Amino acid sequence: MLTLPSAFTPIIVAFVPLFFNRVWRCALILLFGAILALGQRTVTSAPRVMGLSAERLFRIYHPLFNRAVWGCRLTTPHLLLLLVT
Repeated sequence: MLTLPSAFTPIIVAFVPLFFNRVWRCALILLFGAILALGQRTVTSAPRVMGLSAERLFRIYHPLFNRAVWGCRLTTPHLLLLLVT
């Protein structure tokens, strides 16, 4: 599994409770891939940068955004806590 740089750990880990375990792993791959990607940072380019383009289930990363139910009321307390600290 990927390891986070120590400076990013408290920020990213604050969002763990908002995701199921399987979805969290996909979200981490997309996050790291977006950071490392050159040019456009798309859902397709992020796993490619992470070396997962040959993976059989490459398509599993797209539903994270188009099928997930997102609610700003769930994320707002986490963002506020990060801003205050």
